[in-house]
Amino acid sequence: MRIAQSVLALSLAALIQFPSVIASPRGRRSWAGFRSGTAKVKTSCIIESHMENLELDALIAAPEHHTLLLENDQVRVLRTRIAPGERTAVHTHCWPSVYTVLSWSDFIRYDADGKVLLDSRTLPTTLSLGSATWSEPLGPHSFENVGNEVVEIIAVELKSPAHINA
Repeated sequence: MRIAQSVLALSLAALIQFPSVIASPRGRRSWAGFRSGTAKVKTSCIIESHMENLELDALIAAPEHHTLLLENDQVRVLRTRIAPGERTAVHTHCWPSVYTVLSWSDFIRYDADGKVLLDSRTLPTTLSLGSATWSEPLGPHSFENVGNEVVEIIAVELKSPAHINA
C-alpha cells in the first residue's frame, strides 16, 4: 500500500506541459480529505528568469491551491487541489517535476495574459489515476477546473543536481 501511494505521489504536472505523452484512459477518484499542512517556502529557483518573479511561485501566488508536503535541497513536493469551478491565481513552477494524478477533471490552462494554452476537453485521451508524467518548469500560468470532479495531483519538483557533485 505504501509503495502504491509513493508511486501515486510521483505524477500530473507534465500532463499540463506535455499533453502528447498522455496514453491512458481517463480515471476518476476523489481523495478530498487527503491534505496536509504548509511549511516555509524556500526561494531558490533554477530558472534565472523566474528569480525576479519569486512572488509567482505556486506556494506564494496560489497558496489556497498548493500545499507544501516536503522540501529539502534535492526536492520540493507539492499537493495541488483545485475544486470544480475554481481557478488558480497566475503562478509558476520553476523546477522540472514528476506529477502523479490523485483525481482528475477537465481543465483549462491559461498563460499570464489569459490566453488558453490547453483545454483538456480537446485531448484525445487523459492520464489515468496513479500515472506519472514529466514536466519541464512551467512559466506563468493559471489553471481552471471546468469539470465536475476535484483535480488533485502530487508534484515532485527536482531541484538543481549541483549537490550531487558537491
